[in-house]
Amino acid sequence: MQKIAMIYICTWNYDVFWNDFYNSSEENFLPDCTKHYFVFTDSKNIISSENITVIHQEKEEWPHPTLKRFINILSLWKQLDHIDYIVFNNANIYYKEKIFFSEINMNDKKYFWVKYIPFLHKKNTDFPYDRNPLTSGKINIWEGYNYYTAAFFWGIKEDFLKLCTILNSWYEKDKINWIYPVWHDESYLNKYYFLNHKDIYIVWPEFWFPEFSYFNVKSPKVIFSSKEKHGGWKYLRNTWYVLNIKDIIVFKIHYYTKKIFIFFIRLFNVRKLVSIFFLKVLKKEDF
Repeated sequence: MQKIAMIYICTWNYDVFWNDFYNSSEENFLPDCTKHYFVFTDSKNIISSENITVIHQEKEEWPHPTLKRFINILSLWKQLDHIDYIVFNNANIYYKEKIFFSEINMNDKKYFWVKYIPFLHKKNTDFPYDRNPLTSGKINIWEGYNYYTAAFFWGIKEDFLKLCTILNSWYEKDKINWIYPVWHDESYLNKYYFLNHKDIYIVWPEFWFPEFSYFNVKSPKVIFSSKEKHGGWKYLRNTWYVLNIKDIIVFKIHYYTKKIFIFFIRLFNVRKLVSIFFLKVLKKEDF
């Protein structure tokens, strides 16, 4: 039986997603494997147990919490001796359908990465790669194959740690120069993919699917919860940001409007038509 390290980072107010993530993972994600959770957090609501190791993580201003994920993972080096695979999970992920390790044939690849849904049918010139020649995440305008999410990816332990070592060195170099790639850790990951694409097992967006999506994926397995449900990214990234009544009303209106809209799309079976439309007009910032 394979042994899996589940990496989870949630500082500030992101611990609101923990219970949904943990319960869905225990039920649906790799039930034919042994999983251990390594949680980097400042929350007092998440407690260490037999299969959960909590590592205290101080709050930091964005984007450092996400850029430091690589050094966080490397700090676990000695605790990962018994581990076969490492899985990185975004804070707002939950597993909707069963995913068995025995059903995934990686064909001797080292990493498992998911295509980013808004860029499935676009040219590489439309990908939000970092084009700044001064950053370590830079990809030339004529280069690139696909665009991948940094929210959910995994790999063989030794190779995953190698990836983290390289990407953390890029971050440390850019930090000295006070220049960061446009999409932070995701820019680094896409640069790493470009350089090592033969080692990547690529999957489609049923493994990365927004809670309110206009795209046509029949049976999404991995869902990313809407941040609006919990006050939006400003509240989630900053404990000191206080939601007033107006904020709460606006977020609730956005949340339930999307929910109703998606319901009628599915009811009248116009999902494919709408998905084609949104592939044309949506940008990365919309997700």
